[in-house]
Amino acid sequence: MTPESYLPPDILTASTEYLDLRAQLTRELPRYLKLLHHGLALLIRRLVDIQAQFWHDIKDLWGNFWEAV
Repeated sequence: MTPESYLPPDILTASTEYLDLRAQLTRELPRYLKLLHHGLALLIRRLVDIQAQFWHDIKDLWGNFWEAV
């Protein structure tokens, strides 16, 4: 008898599926993380631009306010 014959078929199926999933993750995770990093970097740059514009506008508004007072 081989060691595999001691295991129920469900365990063998689950083990095979786990190994397949692990192999897929090993292939795809580096690309996913690279794309995620790129997307987050773009998002942060966009947020920085929005904040910079906001504070520029606020500075102008406060400047106009202080000139009027």
